[in-house]
Amino acid sequence: MSVVYGSRWPAGRIAAAALMLLLATSLVSSAQERPQFRATVEVVQLQVALEDARGDHMPNLTREDFVLRVNGRVRDLTAIYEVDLRQIQPDEEEDRFIPAGGWRQFLLFFDFSFTTKQGVRRGQEAALEFVQKFVHPQDLIGVATYSTVGGLQLVSPFTADRGQVMDAIRGFGLNRSQFIVDSAGFAVQPLADLYDLQVAAPAAPAASTRATLDTLLEQVLLTGYLDADRADFRRYREEAINYVDQLIDLGTLLTATRGRKHVLLFSAGFSDEVLSGQTLDELSNDAALLQSGESFNINTESRFGSADLRQSLEQAMKSLQSSDTVFHALDVGGLGNGAIDDTFQTTRSNRQGLSYIADGTNGTIAWNTNDLTPFLADLAETTSRYYVLAYRKDADDPPVVQLDVAVRKPGVKVTAAPRRFAPPPAYADMDEPQRQLQLAEYISKGIEEESMTFDVRAMPFAGDRRVNRVAVVVEIPNQQLQELAAIRGDAATEIDLLGYVMDNDGQMRDLFSRRVKLDLNRMVGRLDGLPFRYYDLLWAPPGEHKVRVLVRDTAAGLLSTRTLQIEVPGYHNAPGVVVSGPVPLDWAHPGLLMRGLDAAAPPAHRLGGPVAYPFTVGDQELTPQVYSLSAPGGSFHFMLVAHNLGRHPFTGEGQTSVVARAIDQFGAEHEVGTVKLIARSYDPQSDATTMLVEAVLPNQLGEGAYLLEIDVLDAISGETVQKTLPFLITAATATDD
Repeated sequence: MSVVYGSRWPAGRIAAAALMLLLATSLVSSAQERPQFRATVEVVQLQVALEDARGDHMPNLTREDFVLRVNGRVRDLTAIYEVDLRQIQPDEEEDRFIPAGGWRQFLLFFDFSFTTKQGVRRGQEAALEFVQKFVHPQDLIGVATYSTVGGLQLVSPFTADRGQVMDAIRGFGLNRSQFIVDSAGFAVQPLADLYDLQVAAPAAPAASTRATLDTLLEQVLLTGYLDADRADFRRYREEAINYVDQLIDLGTLLTATRGRKHVLLFSAGFSDEVLSGQTLDELSNDAALLQSGESFNINTESRFGSADLRQSLEQAMKSLQSSDTVFHALDVGGLGNGAIDDTFQTTRSNRQGLSYIADGTNGTIAWNTNDLTPFLADLAETTSRYYVLAYRKDADDPPVVQLDVAVRKPGVKVTAAPRRFAPPPAYADMDEPQRQLQLAEYISKGIEEESMTFDVRAMPFAGDRRVNRVAVVVEIPNQQLQELAAIRGDAATEIDLLGYVMDNDGQMRDLFSRRVKLDLNRMVGRLDGLPFRYYDLLWAPPGEHKVRVLVRDTAAGLLSTRTLQIEVPGYHNAPGVVVSGPVPLDWAHPGLLMRGLDAAAPPAHRLGGPVAYPFTVGDQELTPQVYSLSAPGGSFHFMLVAHNLGRHPFTGEGQTSVVARAIDQFGAEHEVGTVKLIARSYDPQSDATTMLVEAVLPNQLGEGAYLLEIDVLDAISGETVQKTLPFLITAATATDD
């Protein structure tokens, strides 16, 4: 017999016990206090900047102050949200709600094909300065490159992890092999390298040295850089067209992530000659050659520019505008290197292409300067205040709509808003790069989505002295699997499972990524209504962390996310008793578990590190589950791992007892008189005592949701550690035959 598994356990003793009765409902305590922005693509979110008559941002506007027209028809706004990054201090509101379309996003885009090595280095230095000095902690930053050899490469998706961004800027993805790369495109440096763990197969340090990166970059520029003075003009023109075509693809890609995308283009630009043709001086020179009988020296290819290139630029502008992408061009050539100012003019300029791209997307340009700092500072300031407007898509809305946003307040005007706009496409209409970017958006923005049901528990355990284990258990109800199989039209499902552990600075410390294929016909008789249960392992140093897990069905694109707050103790240097758990166990149906990490054959970056399966007592492996379930008058099992317990001075044995009480939904306490210690084991290396415990519930406890308060008493030291475990009593449990 199956039971409906819930989607989230809220925190708080009494609140948890009461809300556990609603296991099939996902509740967020602050949902009624937030603007009701739906994460689904059925609700369109727009960023709108405006200013008053003095040129200042106008705060505190409401939905009634805006007029939105979609294809000429006024549409109701479902929500409005104001963003003023100047008012958000870096050390406050860490978990502040931001709608999916409300994040400020910068894409640092390095052009290798029309920029010299010196220009690339200048862009690299400016990008590092921008990230270190001017971006807000809640900004998301991505990194992309373009070369004639590799084309457009998204080195890093939008992320709040500054470490990933800095690595991407410094290495341009050329040193990517030394990172852990997942299906969402994130690249995380293994903790084994950061903490110099003695793994069996250490990474080669040479891959990250500046000399190696310089050599790799030299090779890229050697084969990719196009000098208009030396290159065959026809080839140069074709490469310029290819470059612009890649911008079309970039616009298409960026429709997959919501909100405005500010692209900082570090480039010297391609020659104006290939776009608009020869200058007056060059035409005059050709006329002189013709008169002198030297027509064979006239370059007829470049006389009138490329109509194909101009057409591609027009298409690129439409694509970028539709994805709400704004290009800010930073000329990394610098003064005296192909620059134009009021005092002199070179025979060959690279200004028109960059101007066309920036102007066509309502962006800005930095010209004629060897110091980009003022421009970057101003850009960070002028893009820091805006509103997010949300409206619901109509069934007959075309893929690309024309928008017009106005403000009813006198003297207030809209300075930036999408005019031509393509909302994120449905999953079925996305290509694989878009689907990858969608995954990254959900992870980076912490979007709470509930398209399918799953549950997760993350539990820290001791590991190395500097890196501990975080065990993650994911459960997907059998009924959910059946529904996914029905969508596919067969008995199979394919699911992406992604998990990340992040510290308080937003840095990803570790990740796992797994695609699981399940044939439900082969599982008949094994699951019997039980959930599919998946285990994986993350590493994390001591401290407060978030564990974020995403599950996505690859056929229909249904996905859900969970974010858990955990505290990873410093087991080896803690001043007192430290307890991991309690971990609820499936005692009646052990072994129904898929392991993403096999301790006997871990990936290379974990070889020799702390990878042992944590759910063991002695030589007995246990099966963890997310929730504890019991029938009325029944019992359930859990495990605890206690570190640093006192030892008897003569026998060396520990003296530990466990007592518990149940808290009902009204806050009343019920003593659990029978708490059986079934087994225990001791690991001297980690000074860990593992206890397998059975809680026999009092008969007076009826069906409902409860919270078990557990006291672990160390009789030697006199210390008591309290832990909690939610459980449910129901007549229809997942352990029924």
